[in-house]
This record gives sequence, C-alpha cells and structure tokens, in this order.
Amino acid sequence: SPLKAFKERVKGSNIRVSSRVGRAFPQEGSPSLKTAVKLARESEVAIIFTGLGSGMESEAQDRETMDLPAGQVELIRAVAAVNPNTVVVLTSGNPLPMGAWISQVKAVVQLWYPGQEGGHAIADVLFGDVNPSGKLPVTFLKKWEDSAAYPNYPGKDGQVNYAEGIFVGYRHFDAQNLEPQFPFGHGLSYTHFDYSNLLLNVVDGNSVAPIVRVEFDLTNSGDRAGAEVAQLYVSEMAPIVPRPPKELKGFSKVMLAPGETRHMSFDLQAPAFSYFDVTSMTWKIQPGSFKISVGSSSRDLRLISSPFVLR
Repeated sequence: SPLKAFKERVKGSNIRVSSRVGRAFPQEGSPSLKTAVKLARESEVAIIFTGLGSGMESEAQDRETMDLPAGQVELIRAVAAVNPNTVVVLTSGNPLPMGAWISQVKAVVQLWYPGQEGGHAIADVLFGDVNPSGKLPVTFLKKWEDSAAYPNYPGKDGQVNYAEGIFVGYRHFDAQNLEPQFPFGHGLSYTHFDYSNLLLNVVDGNSVAPIVRVEFDLTNSGDRAGAEVAQLYVSEMAPIVPRPPKELKGFSKVMLAPGETRHMSFDLQAPAFSYFDVTSMTWKIQPGSFKISVGSSSRDLRLISSPFVLR
C-alpha cells in the first residue's frame, strides 16, 4: 500500500509514523484518535493518508455518498486543530468534498490510485525531491448539489435522464457561474510560472477552413525546475446554439529550468471553433466573433485576446 511504501521511504529518519489498525478510522473520543492527536501535537508536520478504496468506488457501482468514510473527517479536524502544518493525502478516483476541513490544513495532495510504488512517489513529492506537475482532469466541486447530474440523479425506477448535454465538468460550472473547490486544470507547484506577450494572428479568417495562430511566452519565475501545463480556451462571443462560455482547445506541458522562458505557439483550425449541428448532423462554424484565453487552469486565465472575426 502507499502508506507501507511511505514508511519504508522514511525508515531511519527522525520521522515517526502512526498508522490506523484495521479498516476503521479513529472515532471521536477513541484511544486511537487521542493517540493521533498527541502525536500530531508533538510533531512539526502531520501527514494524514486518507480517502477511498476499490470497495467504496468502482466502475460497476454508484457511490452512495460523496463524503469521506466515517471517522476520516473527524481525524483530519482533530489533528489539524493541534498542528497548523497538517497535510492531507487523498486516495480516490473521483473528487471528494473538502469543505468540512480544508480551511484547517496547510496542503492537500491528490494521490489518485497510484499502485505499489505510490508510497515512494508521494514521499518524493512531500520531501521536495520531485516537483509536482499534475493538473486536475476533472472539476472538484464543493458540494454534491453543484454537480450537473444532481437535478437528475438517482432518477426513477432505475433509470436516469441524461439532461446535462454538453454542459458537464468545467463547462457546467462556467455556464452556471458556480465556484468549484478546485477547477479543471488546477495544479500547484514548488515554483511559479508567468504568462506574457500574447500574440494572435488570424492567418486565414475564412470560417470554412480557418487558421488562427496563438503565441505567448511562458516563464519559470521561481527557483526550482518544474513543468507547467499551459491551457488554451476558445470562446464564441454570440453563439446561435447553446455553447459553454469557453472550451479547452489546446494544451502543452513544458518543463522549464529556473528563469527559463519558452515561446509557445498553437495553430487553431476548424475543430477549435466548430459546434455540432443536430439538424444536419455535421460540424459547423458560425461566422462571428471569437476570443482566446490562455492560463494555468480553467479559472486561472492569465492572457485574454481581443475579439476577432471569422467570416
């Protein structure tokens, strides 16, 4: 397990590892919870490994609740109350609500399901030997009621009406102006990245076969080497059919040394501006105005172009 591998990684150091016994997490007032709190109070940093398992979520079943299993939230809150440097490592394949505890902890690391080397990998990240460079491929919502599926699930008589259409994930959150816990594309690093010098060139403005070149500079402005995933979104200003406020149409992961700048370039063609017309059953581009946004996540847009026209 990741925790077992993590213990092996820190063996011989001055780090003390306290693990739970069996499948149950410490309950309020239990001796094991008191032990965890005592250890956290005496430590410089507290790291809590928590989350779900294959018995709680899988492709063959729906989860009965989005919440962490009983005892986990209580453990996080109790430990964070006595140690301001509490780090939570989450194991899950899906978003988990964090509103009950996230304001109390210093950091959250999403481990997903990493396999047998996961403990070594997370140790490398936590100790700073590796600069994390992951980005969320999904939106982490604050509460179940914010989900696009909430109005329709669980349905009736074992059937669920799929009414979300194209408004899923970040598209739903943007269209409904909802604030996520963490947006699509989000991911922190031990360094910082700056975006600058946006240049947009409409090489061919014909809506039948457009070519739009987007260029910008990406700089590692910190003191650690690291990778950034630059994301490019396209917005149609006045669509004639329902469309999301913006759609991801390009991305690139770039490894940069401290102080290094990379000139980025994207060539956008017809698929970046098209919508699917359900009447003709074909992809079409509606002549009109568009704009480009570039940034570090769907809600962290650093560069936004002026509108341009495809005729």
